[in-house]
Amino acid sequence: MLKSTNKHYHVVCGVIRCGDRCLCVRRGGGGHPATAWKWEFPGGKIESGETPPEALAREIMEELRLPIEVGRKILTVEHEYAAEGNAEGFRLTMTAYGCTATTTDVQLTEHCESRWALPEEWSEWDWAPADRPIVSIVGREHSKTAKP
Repeated sequence: MLKSTNKHYHVVCGVIRCGDRCLCVRRGGGGHPATAWKWEFPGGKIESGETPPEALAREIMEELRLPIEVGRKILTVEHEYAAEGNAEGFRLTMTAYGCTATTTDVQLTEHCESRWALPEEWSEWDWAPADRPIVSIVGREHSKTAKP
């Protein structure tokens, strides 16, 4: 198997809960075509010298003006986005963390839309490919603990 020559990014994302709902954000039309207009869990790149939880708290504050408490690691996803159109391909190593917020007030600085939603509402949404395994795991965990 040939090793990819695409750029490799280490990123974090948060499954942020406030009450029984989770924050989901939607990307705009810029960037890579495979992620344009897709739903995702918010987060971003880990900077040099940061731990993943520190990076996540910083990114959420920068992108959403939302203070969070970062909790346990949920999953690490490896995904490769192929070159498409004028966009170069890239690889992601994305670690998702469960997080909590005490408010649902967000200010979008990077995304075009946000929703606080229950996991059962997510199935109809068009998710970024790297986020889909997280959607599945969080949805299964939620269905096990949801009250009938």
